[in-house]
Amino acid sequence: MSSTRRWSQRQRTLLSVALRRRRPRPFRLRLVLLALLVVCAVTAGMLIVAQRNVVGEAPPALRMLEPSEPGSFAAAAFVQPEPFAAEPLPLPERPTAPTTTLTPTAPFIEQAETLPVMFNGKAVRPVKTIRMRVTGYCSCSRCCGRHADGKTASGYPVWINGGKLVAADTNLLPFGTLVSIPGYAGDKPVPVLDRGGKIKGYRLDLYFPSHKQARQWGIRYLDVMVWERVGE
Repeated sequence: MSSTRRWSQRQRTLLSVALRRRRPRPFRLRLVLLALLVVCAVTAGMLIVAQRNVVGEAPPALRMLEPSEPGSFAAAAFVQPEPFAAEPLPLPERPTAPTTTLTPTAPFIEQAETLPVMFNGKAVRPVKTIRMRVTGYCSCSRCCGRHADGKTASGYPVWINGGKLVAADTNLLPFGTLVSIPGYAGDKPVPVLDRGGKIKGYRLDLYFPSHKQARQWGIRYLDVMVWERVGE
């Protein structure tokens, strides 16, 4: 009898354990219910959107034409939207720089034409032009020999007239003659105050303060302007 009771009690115990294992937990049931609700909500939303697309008005490009008269059939046609014609924008005008033309007035032109050239406070005027071989020299012994003393053949020192003077053949251009040489002394008239043994005929020697400057001048063939003093 005791064994029968034990067996029945054991069976009840096993049965209660099995039932506990098969019983679903409350958390799992909640998850399943939440998933079902989400699926239902998504499905309902998709159905509502599809119904609106079917019932709603068709886009303009696919709109059905309504019959104009009773008994006529509506024909489907594509209504093409009107093309957008963009108006060309006007190009901005290119700014032009203002041009200014300076025209000298008559008084300035007359003054430039009548303005006299001065030398030592006296007016001079051009007389003639001579084509000459023009070179350069200085007062060193290589240019003037061992007796170089810084004085010219006319007796004046080489620094007279700011060191701007020339040596020439006095038979052609005597001492005191004024000449202007392009590129020397600002093209202003300078006096002939020196001469040399090799300066003969149509040759002219320009004085420079250094031997280097004299060599840089080199040999040039130029048109030399001869001037005379006004009133002589």
